[in-house]
Amino acid sequence: MSEQRWVYPETNHASFGISNKLILKDITLREGEQAADVAFSLDEKIQIAKKLVAAGIPEIQVGFAASMRDCQIAKTLKSQDIGVPLDLLVTGFISTWKEQIDNALQYGSDMVDFVFRSDDQNISALGINREQAKMRVSEIVDYARSVGAVKIIFAPSFSTRANFDFLMELIDNAISSGATGIAIPDSTGVADTETIRNLISAVRTKSKDIDIIAHYHNDFGLAVANTLEALKSGANIVEASLGGFGERAGNVATEEIAFALQLLYEVDLGLNLKKLAEAAKLVFQLSKSQIPAMKPIIGSNIFAQKIDVHIMTTRIRPWLLEPFDPKIAGAERKLVLGKGSGSYAVKEKANLLSLDLDEKKIGEVVYKVNEFAETNKHALTDKDFIGIVKSVSR
Repeated sequence: MSEQRWVYPETNHASFGISNKLILKDITLREGEQAADVAFSLDEKIQIAKKLVAAGIPEIQVGFAASMRDCQIAKTLKSQDIGVPLDLLVTGFISTWKEQIDNALQYGSDMVDFVFRSDDQNISALGINREQAKMRVSEIVDYARSVGAVKIIFAPSFSTRANFDFLMELIDNAISSGATGIAIPDSTGVADTETIRNLISAVRTKSKDIDIIAHYHNDFGLAVANTLEALKSGANIVEASLGGFGERAGNVATEEIAFALQLLYEVDLGLNLKKLAEAAKLVFQLSKSQIPAMKPIIGSNIFAQKIDVHIMTTRIRPWLLEPFDPKIAGAERKLVLGKGSGSYAVKEKANLLSLDLDEKKIGEVVYKVNEFAETNKHALTDKDFIGIVKSVSR
């Protein structure tokens, strides 16, 4: 019997019935830029969009239809034959919603995607009641159809904080008026998987043909889990942002959900995962943000080992300790020295750096490596290690 590699739980695989028409829609250019410290130039947004297309992302949200700057980006991308559908988000709860729809269609949006509040607190803050909210949703869909929109998406923001019955009434109004897609946004990241399952399943029972869009924030670290649950429950479009960039704690990360779907669930998204990881790194670079070392998929420590037995294992059977082949993400295995490193790690590192290390001095080097890491609270750089080797060799 041949040895299997990178084995995943059998229960993860396609038995859950995730749609084979799944669309991974990237929203970095809009939602990502809403992160507190992030601001992209027009050229940078175009650069990110091209990276996304090169990785195989099939749909991109460019920005807000209320922003002429974002409209211009959509127009530029269209003029450069970007090759994928674009989206300019319409803010349906402000007075200029008609002009926004006109802008979206005029400047290259391939759909009318509009957001409107769904929870009582936010509706009250708008100075309207539930009936007026329902009327506005129908009015927006009607107008979008009247000006030629074929794909119309209604996103009832704060869905997970809304009264369930009223939320369903809003959605019914949108569908009966001609909406072709319904998003279920967890705008404040407060939902768990059971909540998502119930909401998505309820919408799916209304229509087998309508698009259902998952849009989840990560305030409680549940964005990936909630997105997967939405897909298992009937959603067929995911909105995600490179690096998880977004408001507050961000959104589900495009690269994380893509890797999970393609590797754990064997969903063929047609993506080049290596290029997608590169795109995520680009967003960190352009935003001048540091990639956390333990960041899933793209962090520098994802394939780093410092413990002897782990280093030995990854040399021979890496699939025993790693979630996937690092080549898929364009990464490399890394041997680091730190607290817990032993003689094997020290000898391997010395060999990598072509250092002449006396066998009798290895124990002393191991002690000093651990002492250094404990004192300085970080792994050793090559310079740190060379200094220790020199100090014991005198």
